[in-house]
Amino acid sequence: MKNPEKREKLKAFCLKYHFNFFILVLALFILNGLVYEITAIVPFIENHHLYMAVDDAIPLIPEFCFFYTTFYATPFVFLYALSFYDKKKFDAIFIDGCITVILCLIVYLIWNVQMIRPEDEVAAYWFFDGSIHNVHEFFLALVHFQYVVDPFARNGIPSLHALFAGLVFLSGCPLGRKEKHMPIALRITAMIFGVGIACSTFFVKQHYFIDAVIGFGLAIVAYFPCKLIVKKIIEKYKDNEIIKLLTLDKDDEDQGKQTEQSN
Repeated sequence: MKNPEKREKLKAFCLKYHFNFFILVLALFILNGLVYEITAIVPFIENHHLYMAVDDAIPLIPEFCFFYTTFYATPFVFLYALSFYDKKKFDAIFIDGCITVILCLIVYLIWNVQMIRPEDEVAAYWFFDGSIHNVHEFFLALVHFQYVVDPFARNGIPSLHALFAGLVFLSGCPLGRKEKHMPIALRITAMIFGVGIACSTFFVKQHYFIDAVIGFGLAIVAYFPCKLIVKKIIEKYKDNEIIKLLTLDKDDEDQGKQTEQSN
C-alpha cells in the first residue's frame, strides 16, 4: 500500500473517531503529571501549611476515594466525549486546562503547600494482607494506597485534582444557548463526577478545603476568557484547515455546505 493511501486512511480514522482530540486530552494530562511530579521533588521548595478550622470539621470519609481514584480516567471519558458534540467548547476547556496548569506550576514553585494527612488512621489497612473485611476497610486501604503513591503530599493549592474536576464539570454543565450539549445522561454524570472528585480531595485528606475551592474555582473562572480566545482564533483564522478541523462540528459543516449551494 502506498504511503499516500495510508495517510488518507489514518486521516479518515482520526476524523471519524476524533482521535486528534483524544491526543489533546492525553497531552493535557501529561502536562498535569509533569507539573505535579517535578515540583513534588524539587529540593529547594519550602513547604507551607494552610490548616484551618474547617479542615478539623471535615471528617475522613474513605468512600470518597472512589471519586478521587476516578480522576485518572474521567477527563479522558468526558472531555473526549465532548469533542463529538461541541468542538468549540472542548477547545475552550483544553486551553483553560493548559493555562491553569501552568499557573499552578508557578504557584507551586513560589509557595508550595503540603498537606498534613491522618496517615495513622489508614496505616493498618492494606491489600492482600488479610486486613480488609468489608467495603469500608477496602476504601481505607485505597486511601492508604493513595498516600503511598503520593508520599510528599505537596502541590496543595490550587489542587490539580480539583482543577481537573472543574474541567470535567464544565464539559457537562450547560453554559450557553448556542452550545451543542452532550446527551443529558453524560452531562449529569460529568457534573456528578466533577463535584465528587473536587469534594474527594478534602474528604480523603489529600488536600485542605481551600485547595479544592481554589482549584475548582480557577477552572470555572478561567473558562470564560478561554472561550473568548477560541472565538477570536476562529474569527482570525477561519480559513485555516487545522482551525476548521479543531472547531467545525458536523452541523457547522452541513450549514456551510447549504450556504455555498444557495449562493
